Amino acid sequence: MRWVFSGGADGYIRKFNWVDTANGKLALTVAQRHPFVDSVTKAGVLLSYWENEEGSGTVADFKSLWDVLIYALQTEMRQTNR
Repeated sequence: MRWVFSGGADGYIRKFNWVDTANGKLALTVAQRHPFVDSVTKAGVLLSYWENEEGSGTVADFKSLWDVLIYALQTEMRQTNR
């Protein structure tokens, strides 16, 4: 697994690099570490984010979105396997 997609209440979908995040490649700044305990020092490696476009909530909306996501993941997997 290379990427993790995450959504939140703020309405954005985020794409993280799972490998670099798990290996601790990005340190938090002092301001980011302030509200956490001292043992929290690493951050997630964010690759991109975009706004979650809300549809009407019908099954057709979810199916078309799912088709797009599957195509995008398959395309990325083919590119990384070369």
